[in-house]
Amino acid sequence: MSYFGIVPNENPAVDPSYVPGELPPGAAEYLRPANPRLLELRARYAAFRPFRRPQWPVVSFEHELELAYFRGDNAYSWQVRGGITEMQYVLTAYYVQTADRLGLFDRLTEDHLFGSYSFDFNGRRVESCWTRYSKSISSSG
Repeated sequence: MSYFGIVPNENPAVDPSYVPGELPPGAAEYLRPANPRLLELRARYAAFRPFRRPQWPVVSFEHELELAYFRGDNAYSWQVRGGITEMQYVLTAYYVQTADRLGLFDRLTEDHLFGSYSFDFNGRRVESCWTRYSKSISSSG
């Protein structure tokens, strides 16, 4: 099944997927697993173990996260896996629009970068991450 014209994944339960598109200059070179800063952070994280088992093992991210398209569907941010449908995003966007007391829904726009999913809602492109904002927007008043 294809969602929103995305790059298909073989196993939607664990494989990352994203909407292909242009990246800002330098993004592909910087957002890569061998980035020295990322390697430094991984080493620091490996040395700091306050918990017996980490929430997200490194193995999961190496396989399930395409860094240059981090706003797509991946181990950290589920966008279309788990049975999530475009209708759920439409309903969430409607809720956000009606509950938004700060007017953010009308002022913020989607830039279509880094593999984000977006869809048409009342004549404009709205990204899938509005579901993440819905809780904070509804509690802002």
